[in-house]
Amino acid sequence: MVLDELITTIFSTLSSIEATISTQISLPILSQTFINYLPFLPFIAIFWPFCLTLIVAFASTSTWIFWLFTSLLLGFVQLLYASYQFLMIGWDIVMLSILKTFALMRSYIRYYTIKSGFSKKKNDPNHKYNKRGRRREWREKINGASNYNEFINIEIQEPVPVHGPD
Repeated sequence: MVLDELITTIFSTLSSIEATISTQISLPILSQTFINYLPFLPFIAIFWPFCLTLIVAFASTSTWIFWLFTSLLLGFVQLLYASYQFLMIGWDIVMLSILKTFALMRSYIRYYTIKSGFSKKKNDPNHKYNKRGRRREWREKINGASNYNEFINIEIQEPVPVHGPD
């Protein structure tokens, strides 16, 4: 009841102010339209802080939601990238293990078949598996020398170039 009387009084006062302003001052047509909104000025003054608080709260909430989803998306992309890297590292380890196993098996097969004398080329003296290394022959000559004269008679061979002549 009291609130209705207060609102009625405010409207009547604003209407009388509007009538006084419009008769005393010649306002342009654009300003005349704003005078029509004068009765709503108390409501705007009362509710504007509340509306402003809601606007700021909604803006803050929407930016938090944006950054939350953005960080989730980037986290998912990083998870995919890290998973891909782990898979590639695992694949590299598997392939290197297979290659190393192949190399070891090949060396065992060569050691127990070709180098141990099971080869058919054993009787061929010019075959590369039947030739002894120069270093091994030289070491045996040095170890076999029993006196100084035999040691002096050992030939010193020129080193074999690793790369071809320049």
